[in-house]
Amino acid sequence: MKISIIIPVFNKAVFLESCLQSVICQIAAQEDAFEIVLVDDGSTDESEDIIQRYASQFRYIVTLSQPNSGVSVARNNAIRAATGDYVLFLDSDDELLPGSLHQVYGFLMEHSEVDMLVTRQLRCIGDQERLVSAPNLEVGKSYSGVEAYHHKYVRTNAGGGICSTAFLRKNQLQFPVGIRNAEDTIFFGLVQALAGSVVYLDILLYKINMLEDSASRTDETKLAHRHAETVNAMAEIRNRISCTEEQKGILEYILYQLLSNTIGHFVRSKELRYRNFCKEVHLGQIFPIVTQHMCKMRKKAKMMNFSVRLFYILSWLKR
Repeated sequence: MKISIIIPVFNKAVFLESCLQSVICQIAAQEDAFEIVLVDDGSTDESEDIIQRYASQFRYIVTLSQPNSGVSVARNNAIRAATGDYVLFLDSDDELLPGSLHQVYGFLMEHSEVDMLVTRQLRCIGDQERLVSAPNLEVGKSYSGVEAYHHKYVRTNAGGGICSTAFLRKNQLQFPVGIRNAEDTIFFGLVQALAGSVVYLDILLYKINMLEDSASRTDETKLAHRHAETVNAMAEIRNRISCTEEQKGILEYILYQLLSNTIGHFVRSKELRYRNFCKEVHLGQIFPIVTQHMCKMRKKAKMMNFSVRLFYILSWLKR
């Protein structure tokens, strides 16, 4: 059994060595059980030099290079190249916490039927650390993706996500290309919708490193345009995918959530208005949002179905 740790890299030289060391220090004694797949997404800083230096030292590091094409393309290329039975997604500015990787490996050695493994995360902003809330799932119990959703669990970020490689390939699951925000939310929504076995382990695996001043530099207009792309992509996927109505309930919830977030960015932008929202967001492809199998935000989604304009106005009043 082998785990492939997938790390897309774009201009992250300042963080990359810490990221790599957090993995290497855990697998040095069991090299055949792991591989690191590093994808240089056209970096223009020293990232490529760091990648090549580490690759020359450690035989279990696989390197890929591509013109700058975005994180989705990088992750998709890494999934295709991975030789592990499982893939673990790690962002190049984050880290794996000490001792966690072997706990994950030991569990998967004995439970190879798992499609998606869920662990704990630590979020760090400067010197402040906060443990991300544990999901409402029983430790070690196998749930279908739909059952996990009905326990109020929905995965929305790639960092620390662990999936069966065979499961991803069988279902032809890839990160959506051509969008610049929340591509991991869409990907893991699809993973969970189709997963036959989702298991939660109470292991602190993943450290998210966040910049202290990142929020102050948020450009709401730029985010509004990007989230419009994302919600349009999600609607297109929801409309064409073949799955049960219960599985689609997860996708309907994610579609609602993405649209709600998009509206939030539009109302907070000083440059954009409702007419801009209607021009950029393909409302005809989105509505109705089917709420029958939604177990989260059902009432708000019904309000949005009744009048997206009213929902927009209420969001504007609450801003």
